[in-house]
Parts: sequence; C-alpha cells; structure tokens
Amino acid sequence: MPTADQYDAKVSAYFLVTLGRPASAAELAGYTQVLADNNGSVWNPAGGSLVNYLTPLLEAETAGQNNGEIVTSMFIRMTGSEPSMSLYNYYVGMLDQGTIQLKGLANAMLNDCNLMPNVDGEFSQPSTWTVDLSDELLPGQREAMIAKTGVAEAFTAALDTPAENNAFIDNPEPAIQLLAGVTDEQTALDADAQIDTVIDEIVNGPTPSDDIINIGSPELDPFAKQLSDGGVNAEDFGSDTVHLALGSMGNDVVLGMILGDPDSNPQADIVSFSNVPNGPGNNASDLASTINLIELGWNFDASDFGVAGYAYKDALDFYDMTLHFDSGESLTFIDFIQNTSATTAFNNQYDSALSLQGGNAGDTVELTNSVEIAGLISHLFVTGNLEIA
Repeated sequence: MPTADQYDAKVSAYFLVTLGRPASAAELAGYTQVLADNNGSVWNPAGGSLVNYLTPLLEAETAGQNNGEIVTSMFIRMTGSEPSMSLYNYYVGMLDQGTIQLKGLANAMLNDCNLMPNVDGEFSQPSTWTVDLSDELLPGQREAMIAKTGVAEAFTAALDTPAENNAFIDNPEPAIQLLAGVTDEQTALDADAQIDTVIDEIVNGPTPSDDIINIGSPELDPFAKQLSDGGVNAEDFGSDTVHLALGSMGNDVVLGMILGDPDSNPQADIVSFSNVPNGPGNNASDLASTINLIELGWNFDASDFGVAGYAYKDALDFYDMTLHFDSGESLTFIDFIQNTSATTAFNNQYDSALSLQGGNAGDTVELTNSVEIAGLISHLFVTGNLEIA
C-alpha cells in the first residue's frame, strides 16, 4: 500500500485548487495519512475527510460569488489562467444543475482534466473515470498546474518550525501570491528560490526597500515586485502589472507607467496593492484612506531626473506623481502618463483628475477628502482594474 508521503502531491493539489495556497505542515502530514489509511480517498472517513476539511474554507472563500465567478477563480488557482469557454460552460452548468456540488468541484476539475496527482508521480485520472476534458485545456495550462503543485509541496516542506507554521496559518497571502506567479517550469524554479524569503517575510514582516521598478522589464513578472534590470528599456508595447504590498514599499519609484483602459488601450499598465486595511469592499477608497499627501509635477530633465543610472534618450515632457502614505512610505510614478498615440486625451484626463483636488501640476496637494482621493487613484490605476488583495 502507498505510504502517506506518496500522497503529498495529491493533498497539495487539493489545497492549491481549493484555496490557492500550500498546506501547512500539520495539514499535509495529517491528510496524507488520512488518504493512506483510506486507499487514497478524499471523501473518507465520513466527517474526517480532506474534502470535509476544505469545504467550509472554500464556502467562506466564495461567499457572495456566483457560479461563474467560482469556476473562473478555481480554474485560475489550478492553472494560472481562465478556462476555455467550453470548460467554463460545462462546470457552470454542472453547478447550476446541482450535478456537481461546490464541495466536489475541485475533485471534478482535477480528474476531468487528467490533472489528479497519483502515487507514482504522474498526473492523470482513474481508469474508471468517465469524463475526459483534457483536450479542452488551453496551451500551457497542464504544465502550469503541475509546476504550481511542485512549488506548493516545496513550500510546505520549508515550513519546518512551529513559528513558521503559525505565522503562515495567520497570513497565507504571500504564499498565495507566490503560487499565483508560477506559470511554467522556469517560474517554478524562480518561486522555489524565493520560498525562504517569503517565509521570512511571513514570520518577521516585509523589509521595506527602496526599489526602482522599471515597467516593461523582462524580469518584471505579473504580480511580482522586483528590482529593475538596471536600465531603461528602449520600447515597451505591452500591458504590465506591478504588485505592491503596503508595508514593504519603502520609497519606491515606478518608471514608465502608461495610463489607460486595457479594453481600448492594450498598452495600459496596472498597479495592484495588497495589505490594504480592510474597509467597505477593500477598494480604492480604502487605499486612499492610507494616503496623506500627493505631490504633482511635470517637465523633468530627461537626462537626469534624480534616479541614479537612469536617463531617457529623447527630451520629452515627463510627468510625475508621488503618493505619501501614513506609514511613512512613498510611491513615485515617473512618466506615468506619456503616450504618443493619444497624448492630448491623456493630458485632458490627467488635468481632470487633478482638478478633483483643486491643485495644479507642480503643487503640493494636501488631501482631506478620501472620496476624491479614491477617484484619483481609481483613475490613475485604471478604473475597473484596480486589484487589491
């Protein structure tokens, strides 16, 4: 019979798909043994099964979501991207009809898509399983899920003290973000190398650092704040996302942010925040309430704008905005508005946003109205795409 440790991948996969996080050391040890004692079943014993443990956690996670949102978010946790429309329609339909219940959704997805980890190390489905939807997976989704599961296992293995496990249970968000960034074998290797750092930040809190974040850097993965590559890229014709955590920014500078709505301007860049204090909906208004000052300016000297080692080759107009947070941190955007294809339109949006505060470019604006600040933040960080974890 298989030993408990042969079920590490299976238990890790269920935590990944259901909650988006690794298991704690105690969770992994306990439920691998449960599976070993019950011939690999996630449904037994009654009242003490893995599914029985995960279901109330999933119910809390999905409270208020419709079936489409539940399917989409679970599939993203599993593969890193949205399901194909055929898979989306299938699982939403099964949930709507009651053919699949919420507690069985992860089990169905793993088996239907041939992604159930086996004790032999393979990812497949039982020979008796009658549904095979693996051909409906999009390119790279299978590889992403396998890579994520491996990182989840490695993360749990690195939780080797009670203090680390206790801190992780209280704050799994950094681990969730780590897994979310895994999309293939290379990003899995990168994530493995960051595990000890992430655990240290979970236990001791993040260490603020004065980073220069270069939008468009090939090293800047989605939802990952990294140091820039040491120079300004000549061109960037894609949408980039930078994830920032309040409490770990220090005094950061973001270079080259392009403002716009991705629906009409695919070059738009997005800034995402986590560790925002909870409030009504945890939205832009909550973020705004942590800001006490905004400084505005334009017309930098393109050859030397105060960031060592950086210079733009053309003498264009540059815009900057610095947000000062109650924590003492600051976040400066340089050239966050310049877009040669729609300069006038973007300038008008910029001026309109400033008028909310009654200030002019170059002024230091004292902030007193969190609603107005929230409007400015939503505008700058792309309305409808502000992501606050």
